Amino acid sequence: MPNKIFSLTERIKQKGLFLSALIFLFAAQTGFTEDCHKTASTQTDMNLCAHEEAEKANAGLNEVFKKLMAKVSPAGQPKLRLAKEAWTVYRALQCEFNTFGSSTGSAHPIAISECYADMTRDYIKVLREQLDCVEGDLSCSKQ
Repeated sequence: MPNKIFSLTERIKQKGLFLSALIFLFAAQTGFTEDCHKTASTQTDMNLCAHEEAEKANAGLNEVFKKLMAKVSPAGQPKLRLAKEAWTVYRALQCEFNTFGSSTGSAHPIAISECYADMTRDYIKVLREQLDCVEGDLSCSKQ
């Protein structure tokens, strides 16, 4: 099972990196700003706004993950890394399912990006609970 997760994770990362690079290049050419939600007037602009929100959530996730990795014992680090990889696959598949109804529409990129952002913010909360756990709290792992 871990090999299947790793393989799927790698494919998702490759697709995600390619899509992110394309959107970044397009955004740079169009003068995309932080106030995009206020100024977005085209479907492309709205798609870029939603993608930016997902990217911000991912940046927050990476920051919390890095802090937690620094706190976790060497024995716990591979478990945390594998949990994040499995969660990444879960998020992709869940968002694909959640947004299936819009999969042929022009708003689908917004739906996918919003799903990614929402699920990522929820996962950040889970990781923060581990990062900020108090000694003796049985809901925290013994990292």
